[in-house]
Amino acid sequence: MKRPKYGFMQKIASSLHLEKPAVDKEISNRVVIVGAGQVGLHIMERLSNENYDVILIDSNEEMLAKSREKSDVSTIVGNGCNPEIYLEIGLNKKDVFLAVTDSDETNLIACNIAQTFGCRTKIARVRHPFYHSTENSL
Repeated sequence: MKRPKYGFMQKIASSLHLEKPAVDKEISNRVVIVGAGQVGLHIMERLSNENYDVILIDSNEEMLAKSREKSDVSTIVGNGCNPEIYLEIGLNKKDVFLAVTDSDETNLIACNIAQTFGCRTKIARVRHPFYHSTENSL
């Protein structure tokens, strides 16, 4: 039986438990987003409007400045593959982690690093079909 395909935003909504109230102590309202491109900014705006605490990480200071103008978010200038950033913010198992840069490899590495910090909910934006194949899974 084939699993139904879900869109990127549906996966995020499901991971954030938007369809049910957040009463469980293991559910966080903090979302860490790596990538301040079109996808990252769109997600940031939607989640910020839903009163989630959003931390946006990107190496482009101009994009981060634009994001702060649009929404009340925390921003960090840096590389999403740098574990020191996650130490600085105290990434933990209750956080939701999204890696949505334009680089599949960066997104996968960032999620792998988030896993080493115990982060349970991780979503990587992956566009290249090679990484979707079950034969090539890590």
